Amino acid sequence: MPRLTQRPRAVLFDLDGTLTDPAPGITRCLAHALRAVEVPVPDYEDLLLAIGPPWNDYLPTLGVPVDRVAETLAHYRELYEVDGLFEATVYDGVSTMLGELQADGFEIALATSKPIDTATRVIEYFGLTGYFTFLGGATLDGTRSHKHDVISHVLDTLGHADVVMVGDRKYDIEGARHHGLPCIAVGWGHADDGEIAVHNPAAVIHTPGDLGPLIRALPTT
Repeated sequence: MPRLTQRPRAVLFDLDGTLTDPAPGITRCLAHALRAVEVPVPDYEDLLLAIGPPWNDYLPTLGVPVDRVAETLAHYRELYEVDGLFEATVYDGVSTMLGELQADGFEIALATSKPIDTATRVIEYFGLTGYFTFLGGATLDGTRSHKHDVISHVLDTLGHADVVMVGDRKYDIEGARHHGLPCIAVGWGHADDGEIAVHNPAAVIHTPGDLGPLIRALPTT
């Protein structure tokens, strides 16, 4: 993993598990979708691990036949897009963190594997839109679904790669590594036990208030 050696120009944030805790809505709607295709609903902990990876990859690990993934997603979205996406909370300290980064002159971008239209609705609902330079997310047609694809899209839009990624799962770390970028992992999300340590991020923070001091203390070029 690239190390934190200089102060970045921009900070890229994951959404689910990093800025917001979406567990109530996602787990409820996923359980509904699994029941609709007659797949046994797993333990809550397994449902939580759906927060992060592209679902075309994750649903088969829950027992969804590959040829029924699209149907399962449709059942999920028919519930989630109505009200499930709002069954979430912004983690304590996130708004203050984003405000301080913005005041310090950092560009702030979203890089989420959530479909961009849905992610935009969440960001708007929780009053976070004004902090962001750009919102980057996945596409519903699957052409942009993995984290490294989303990061590529964000970098192309920003026009530079002087960034650090911030996220809660291995997908954020590996997505950043794919582009030779450092990733700061957060300790409050939905990573499995030991997941963060195994994937060796550039740093780990334990509260949103830790991020600003960490990157402000880095040398500038």
